[in-house]
Amino acid sequence: MLNSLNRLADIFLVRLRFFFDFLANLVDRQIEKIGPQGYYLYGILSNTTFFLGNLVIKLYPHIDWSICLLIRGIATFIFSNLVAMAYNKSVIFQGDELKYVILRNFPITVQQLFFYFTITVIPLNITWIINNAGPVFVFILAYFMIGQQIKPRDIVFLAISLIGINVVTAPQVIMQLLSYVFPIDVDESVGELSTFQMLVALVSFLSLGMWAFGIVVIRLCKTASSLAVNVSLGIHMIVFGAIALIYRSDKITMPPISDLVFVFVFLAIPVYLSQILFIHGTIIAKDQGKFSLTNYIPVFYSYIYQIIFENRVPKLLEIFGIFLTFYGLYKVVVKPHPTKEDNLRASILTDKEIIEDINLSVKKEEEMKIVTKS
Repeated sequence: MLNSLNRLADIFLVRLRFFFDFLANLVDRQIEKIGPQGYYLYGILSNTTFFLGNLVIKLYPHIDWSICLLIRGIATFIFSNLVAMAYNKSVIFQGDELKYVILRNFPITVQQLFFYFTITVIPLNITWIINNAGPVFVFILAYFMIGQQIKPRDIVFLAISLIGINVVTAPQVIMQLLSYVFPIDVDESVGELSTFQMLVALVSFLSLGMWAFGIVVIRLCKTASSLAVNVSLGIHMIVFGAIALIYRSDKITMPPISDLVFVFVFLAIPVYLSQILFIHGTIIAKDQGKFSLTNYIPVFYSYIYQIIFENRVPKLLEIFGIFLTFYGLYKVVVKPHPTKEDNLRASILTDKEIIEDINLSVKKEEEMKIVTKS
């Protein structure tokens, strides 16, 4: 009986590895047809699956956001272990690796927990715009923690991005300021958030500092396996999702098993695949900066969602704010003649849960290729 189970497990892992290799080769063949810029396809696919997966939280509000994070953690833990087993890779930490991994995954998990809560409270477009403001904190923390230099032009364009975020999240404040210079009717409706929503948006923005800390601190660890980091990330998400669920148990009703399976299939799996696709894209991308800008695709998806499902058309001031935010980030990330330092900085800015761990595995080229195929 035990031998039969072992044989079935071996067959399953072989098939799983075959599937991952087939998926990677399928996309690679499409890129060859598209041409040198085909690596953008990975960014588009990654951000599309990431948006669609997390959209479940908005479309199915009866499934609590804490449950969604918990199930996402379960999927991350399971699939990371399966990939490690399929490719015979270790997920055991050595020396100080565990310390750095915990310092990385703890704050990032807390930020993701609040991100899931934010989706349920404030408009979807604002959630995604705020979620792309992380580079501000990455630059600041990288300067103090690892001595990364900040150029004056970067400060200017990061400030432009911050102004753009404020234009979108607090249009009434911007209108009030402009009214002192121009004859503007401040009472005109511009989609102002409630006080509670403004507070959530502010905390959501500040929580990106925790996300940025996780990105920067893991760079101090030069040997941690990407798969092992993901196993740890899954455990963190399970723990924090469970804590949030227990804390909110008197406010929510547990959904049926069918809904839990639904979240696993349509949220957890797409988000995990999104991470893998994004990793592969950053490895083969010729221009890391431009590739990272595909992170803004969910912003435009969110507006499409609001137009179709909420009958809400974006206002001119809102569109202007999106432009400022995107333009500022574009000027920071994309350089006329990028150097190695610029490419490294761009790779830091493109983190989608685990991308910085792949960048740390430069000395383990074979492992990176394996994770890429997965």
